[in-house]
Amino acid sequence: MGKAHFTPGLFKFLNDLAANNEREWFKANSDRYEAQLRGPALRFIADFEARLHKISPYFVASAKKSGGSLFRIFRDVRFSKDKSPYKTYTGIQFRHEAGKDAHAPGFYLHLQPKEVFVGVGTWRPDTLTVTAIRDGIVADPSGWRRAIGGKRFNSSYELAGESLKRPPRGFDGDHPLIDDLKRKDFIAVRNLSQKEVCAPTFARDLEALFPPALRSCGFCATPWTCRSSRSWWKSDGSRDRVLGGAGKERGGDAHTEPVKGTAFVGAMHRRRRGCRESDRAVGRGGTPKTRFALG
Repeated sequence: MGKAHFTPGLFKFLNDLAANNEREWFKANSDRYEAQLRGPALRFIADFEARLHKISPYFVASAKKSGGSLFRIFRDVRFSKDKSPYKTYTGIQFRHEAGKDAHAPGFYLHLQPKEVFVGVGTWRPDTLTVTAIRDGIVADPSGWRRAIGGKRFNSSYELAGESLKRPPRGFDGDHPLIDDLKRKDFIAVRNLSQKEVCAPTFARDLEALFPPALRSCGFCATPWTCRSSRSWWKSDGSRDRVLGGAGKERGGDAHTEPVKGTAFVGAMHRRRRGCRESDRAVGRGGTPKTRFALG
């Protein structure tokens, strides 16, 4: 049995930080931050990369100190009344390769004293993306039900997040899935304990939690990897091929067929990486070269 990545010292540091959320204190305790939080978190991300790749090669584990899977400790206080400079938790996100920020679909680990959980899906997507997800639910309600109704998914996760008080504009208020169409967050969570996180088997245990959520993550990830318009929610099953709808709820070999005639590059690629990225990812005839392995 290997050595645990995380120790109770991580939670002790975060408790002390919450009681002393000041730059002077943090500077004096920067060695503790490195030894008890950032160092172990980066090692965990690096060691988890191979496990994540077995689940799906399209989610990223990046152990960079800045801009990787580990969230920065510094708070953005520009528009907040609370000017405390530091977060009193740490977060790790294994996001889909098409996204580059916290709103991308993926898997999330939240470590905070007395509040430890795993989250899956997409949190607070932008208007274009959330509308595309809602369009997908309307176009393929059975696919959405499969994504969130599997036995393994329901035994592992609970749907969470905020919702609109009224039906979103352009959607039927009497739709049988109106409660899901009103969602602002398409996420599910599973609570964990500090003891579980500090166990030597935590990486293995976390690896087992992700495959049941692949179908749900896949449904949310489709707008990020396909043309962002309502036209790609086809009735011919092309969306199912993108998601791997016929696959099993496991990672690794559940690859899907390319979507013919659909640029397999998300809006995030086009906006942030430019047209050349789209040209590299799509053949001259418009057929994608990559495949979306989401079980």
